[in-house]
Amino acid sequence: MFSNRIFTLVIVIITLTISTNLFSQTEVEGDVSGVWDTDGSPYIAVDDIRVPAQETLRVEPGVSILFVRGTTLLINGLFTADGVENDLITFSPQENGDEWFGIDVIRADDDTRFSYCVIEGARAPGEWDDVSACGGGIYCSETNITILNSIFRNNDANDEGGGAYISNCDPIIENNIFIENSGNRNAGAIYFLECEGEFNNNWVEDNHAVAHSGGGVFLRRSSTRIAGNRIFRNRSNTNWGSGLYMDFNCSPEIDRNLICQNGQGGIFMGVNCESASFMHNTIANNQGRTGILLYDGCTIMAVNCIIYGNLTSNSIMGGCRLTLDYTDIENPDMEGVDIGEGVIDQDPMFFDVENDNFSLFFDSPCVDAGDPESPRDPDNSIADLGALYFENAGGESEIFVEPDFLIAEEPGDYIINITNESENPLWWRTHCNVDWITCTPDRMVLDPESDVDVLIEIRDNNLDEGVNHGEISIFSNDPDTPEIVIPVQFMVGDIRRLSVSLDEGWNYVSLNIEPFENLWRGENGPDVELLFDELRIDEDQHHVVMVKNEDAQFWVPRYNYNQIPFLDLRESWEVQVDENVDLDCIGFEIRANASLVLRPNWNYVAYYPTYPLDASEPDFYVLSPIIGNVTMAKDCDGNFLAPEREFSNMPPWREGCGYKIKVDQRVVLRYPPPDEERLARFQPPIYQNSHWDKPRRTGDNMSLLVKADNFQTDIEIAAFTQNGVLVGSGRFNQNGMCGMALWGDDQTTSDVDGLQQDEHPVFKIWDGSAESTIELSISEGSLNYEVDAFTFGDLLLNKSMIADDFEVTELFPNPFNNETSVSFSIPESGIVNVNLYDLSGRELLSIFNGGLNAGVHRVLIESGDMTSGVYLLKINFSNISLSRKVVLIR
Repeated sequence: MFSNRIFTLVIVIITLTISTNLFSQTEVEGDVSGVWDTDGSPYIAVDDIRVPAQETLRVEPGVSILFVRGTTLLINGLFTADGVENDLITFSPQENGDEWFGIDVIRADDDTRFSYCVIEGARAPGEWDDVSACGGGIYCSETNITILNSIFRNNDANDEGGGAYISNCDPIIENNIFIENSGNRNAGAIYFLECEGEFNNNWVEDNHAVAHSGGGVFLRRSSTRIAGNRIFRNRSNTNWGSGLYMDFNCSPEIDRNLICQNGQGGIFMGVNCESASFMHNTIANNQGRTGILLYDGCTIMAVNCIIYGNLTSNSIMGGCRLTLDYTDIENPDMEGVDIGEGVIDQDPMFFDVENDNFSLFFDSPCVDAGDPESPRDPDNSIADLGALYFENAGGESEIFVEPDFLIAEEPGDYIINITNESENPLWWRTHCNVDWITCTPDRMVLDPESDVDVLIEIRDNNLDEGVNHGEISIFSNDPDTPEIVIPVQFMVGDIRRLSVSLDEGWNYVSLNIEPFENLWRGENGPDVELLFDELRIDEDQHHVVMVKNEDAQFWVPRYNYNQIPFLDLRESWEVQVDENVDLDCIGFEIRANASLVLRPNWNYVAYYPTYPLDASEPDFYVLSPIIGNVTMAKDCDGNFLAPEREFSNMPPWREGCGYKIKVDQRVVLRYPPPDEERLARFQPPIYQNSHWDKPRRTGDNMSLLVKADNFQTDIEIAAFTQNGVLVGSGRFNQNGMCGMALWGDDQTTSDVDGLQQDEHPVFKIWDGSAESTIELSISEGSLNYEVDAFTFGDLLLNKSMIADDFEVTELFPNPFNNETSVSFSIPESGIVNVNLYDLSGRELLSIFNGGLNAGVHRVLIESGDMTSGVYLLKINFSNISLSRKVVLIR
């Protein structure tokens, strides 16, 4: 994720689980050589062991070497321990809590090497100023040792070099982790004495110099190259150089290091030390006395560095000089500092200091701010300041954020999604302009073609009642949209948001909220143009085709014509749109049982409850307070209820929808409270048309209820204009009733898409195999089309349409995935049970249990959470049982 890959070793520090052969172990002592492999592992040093001069010991991957308390490994010959990334070699005490005395490498072969090893729990126990007290994990002298990809942890030296003590040699120490080691005087992690060599790309963290200095890395009279290291959170007793400590004529190259968060200062350089090179270092957020302390004749020329955010200023004492070129340094104007070109004092805008991420953000002042003559960054841009460079993508980044508007109805957590739609890294960060909004995470680098959910926490903070406004600004390296502003509305009080789904064509719409005053132009109700303005496409186009109210006043955006003075919130409105869209509204909640006055005849009525209410027969609960005066009610789909005929095909009424109610006298409607038990008993119709499509909703319709004395539920009925346009369709329910809307012609279109006034429809039935034209016997009303009329008629089926036997006529699909259906016929009325069993005979589902009239019926079977397998379907009628196997495939 970070631009500069200076750490080539990435190891997660966890409690290490070592795979060993529990049935073999090898005890060793004295002189050792040869090859140690996993067949003999673990090797237990029951006394000191030594690789003599001129001898060789090779340790293979996966070997564990355990040391009895007080034992050590002395290497005078050639020793190689080459593990691999997933099969480490371990050096540790035999018993947890015991101390072994580490590894001494003295005048050994220069090819001695440790790679992918773990050295832990060792101690150098001697007295101060004695080499036996130095190098808890490894003591190395006069050997050009190589240590790679290894872990030093929980080692201790009574004097110096808790992790390692390296003297009089040119080591190569790269890609290692030094963690939680301690030196009781100096050098918690590692000590270099009179060395050159390399110390590169190591992770040095949480080490401790108990009595004095250099909690991390300590150099004395050494010129070891220190490059690409991460030196974090090390501690020392003095306020000097907890990260990196150098004294007495050191002259190392110090390049591309992160020296941050250390407890008592970042770098100390004392007594005639100088840096051969001091470039691209980040020395930041160190505690204690200073970021850099120079003492007694030391000089540093810092180029392309960041020295910022340390607890106290840098300190230059005893004739020392700190020369700066192209460096971001806090408070540079002090004695002993020579300021050259390109020096700035600005917040470097580290990516995420709290999580130890000191890479630069894309708009950091340190990006491309380095010495133009310095080698360019790997992305071929001008050098950035600090250890980590910002990778300027090879192409442009592209950000996409959704939603682009956030409305909170109560305190809590919300989500916005940020997507990188390009093939280049996307850097982004957020800024909130109010204190009641926080973002987590608040910054990130997104890989190409990836996304992240950002948690938006909104807190109350004792805000005033009403709508509180805030903004989330998202800054990114997208050149086209470097800043995206997400408006946030936080509603305090009885305020809610309503989203109304509008289907293409005509809809009945009502609101159960009172929109805010910015959508009003008067005192009586919201303005129709302002309320629907969010559905405007541009200045000349609108998704709304027409809006009509109960008084037949209308608004047509296309012609910029409006005769609706305001929208009465007690009414519903007819809204025609050109495609499926959502209308989002915000406002104060209207009480669910607020009074609605209904006049005799038809009324366009609003629906106030936020909860659905059942409209099925026989109780018609939604209108139960006035049901004795209700002649009829219907929705925008043409579904209707007719109490006198004990019929309803209406689904539960829901918010956002409007309804038309016909009453026989003036009444006051107050919607009843929720009845979840009643609602749970509602079963949506399972008898859906399969032969004819649903007709087009044209806005106006009349209602037709047909009864059949001898019927079967597989028979469908449809109505057509004289020119063959489908204007209605339906299927009989289990009581032999079929309710359907007959749609009239939409006068707003040029096509004839419905019945004309007084036109007589043509009726057809489908018996599962063929269409037949039929006539209805009308006992109430007329079949001549009239808007909002109601007609009741009878249908007598031919003998050929009536079932003669009890049989399964169809089971399809089989096998099935989520649902299937079974069709069956019964020759006479009676009780039918449809159940599903497993092959052991255990009942799994009761699908249908009730009375049916003679005829053909179809029942839907839903699999729910059932698993794949073979099941048994049983249909029982009149002491006869029919069985069929069904196969469920997930």
